[in-house]
Amino acid sequence: MALIIALLVLTLLSFGRILSLSFGWDDYTSLYFTVHNKLFQYPYYADQFRFVPLFRLFGLSPMPYYAVSLVLFFVDALLLVILAYRITNNRAVAVVTAVFFIVSFVGSDSMYYAVEGLRNTQFLLLLLATLFAYISFQKAKRQWLYAATLAGFIIITVVFPYRAFFVLPLLFVVDRSATKPDLLKTTLLRLLPFLFIDLFLYLVLPKLPGVKNIMGHIRPTSFLATPIWLHVRNFSLTWLYFLIPSSFFTRFPQLHQTVKPFMPWIGMMLFLAPAFFLFRSRPSVFLRLARINFWFLSIVLLSFVLIVNASFTTEYRYLLVARPFAAMFIAGLLFHLMSRSNRQRLIAKFFIFVLTISIVLNVYEHVVYQTQIIDRRGAFAKKVIATIKAHVPIIQRNTLFFLDADENEQRDRFAEATRVGTLPAGASLAVYYGTDYEQIEIADRVHCDVFQSVLETWRGEPVDIYYFFTDGNKIIQKPKERAFELCNITAFGQ
Repeated sequence: MALIIALLVLTLLSFGRILSLSFGWDDYTSLYFTVHNKLFQYPYYADQFRFVPLFRLFGLSPMPYYAVSLVLFFVDALLLVILAYRITNNRAVAVVTAVFFIVSFVGSDSMYYAVEGLRNTQFLLLLLATLFAYISFQKAKRQWLYAATLAGFIIITVVFPYRAFFVLPLLFVVDRSATKPDLLKTTLLRLLPFLFIDLFLYLVLPKLPGVKNIMGHIRPTSFLATPIWLHVRNFSLTWLYFLIPSSFFTRFPQLHQTVKPFMPWIGMMLFLAPAFFLFRSRPSVFLRLARINFWFLSIVLLSFVLIVNASFTTEYRYLLVARPFAAMFIAGLLFHLMSRSNRQRLIAKFFIFVLTISIVLNVYEHVVYQTQIIDRRGAFAKKVIATIKAHVPIIQRNTLFFLDADENEQRDRFAEATRVGTLPAGASLAVYYGTDYEQIEIADRVHCDVFQSVLETWRGEPVDIYYFFTDGNKIIQKPKERAFELCNITAFGQ
């Protein structure tokens, strides 16, 4: 009970501030579809079953969504304790794993968006439960555990096709990492049903009549057209940023420019060095935990690199699903290095030093980044929406909001409050007004071209223009003529 309370307190300290956040980015995409009763398309169709019920209960109040994400994140941490203990039979390493999971910077950005936080924490819950079932099956060889693994796999792939493409390789690693692995032929036959499920989901389902597919921005085979050296570079950088937060480098611009050409090489060395050490050291339960999760982490990071054809910064929201494997890898490696047989070895001391620096930097960057997010999308963002709604309670025709500030930082805060992911910028405010996003546009003095283009598009139609200005935390409405003056645009009869 004390452990549960301690982890709960640590979770609240690490992420409790997200309860003050407003909606942002892809939240507005899901909210827009929900407000307008539009069906979510493949691969997001499952949002109708997990997000829409929350909307029916809580509407446009963001706090409950973040609260559910926070609860799920805490449950994930508890499940990770159970999984790490199942592998090592050691309470200390299981607890340390959960602590690393909670305070890490890897994939933290996911928790700062209501919908993405719900998706990834739910995905992790199912993924960790499925891995636990299969690891337990490897130890006990009970068929009901195999059936539970298959059921978990089906649920994951059906509900989360956008993320489930790497689950089958993880199960293969579990099978081959058993203390006494079966023959390779047995492993392949055992995993054959899982392969058929994947083939149906990714090759057959999207092509069935009536299935609306928006997965065009992710082309599973596009990586074949990219040079191998570029994939290696992207993977090396992503691995580097998993150990040393990417935001740390940007704090030292001159140093960053100096080491930037060498960063892929540094990342590759930080990948190969522990790989060589892991598979050359004496076996131990801690080493087994580190080895398994070295493969897990490599598969997950490489999968995202290949699918997106890019490297990822430490906090990037997709990487929350790599967070538990990063925690288990670091915990297992640290405990193995600090064991009596390794304590005095020079190479062990080197790895302990590197991992300690990595942990400290992850915690520090996590805190700093969260403070920046709270400043951008916390009380100020909520105030932006509330102020606009107070001055413009109803929209009945084409409407343009000009959001302005004298300083770039203030304009960025303004923009963050209304930023949208895959839909046009007006979709954020369209959510609150219940209108079509094509009826609303947002511009500022940096994007006067957008302002002019919108006026040209709406020429001859009735248009309402509202000018809002922010100075610090104050948001005031001013005459719309100021927007035309700033952009040196004729009012087109407005």
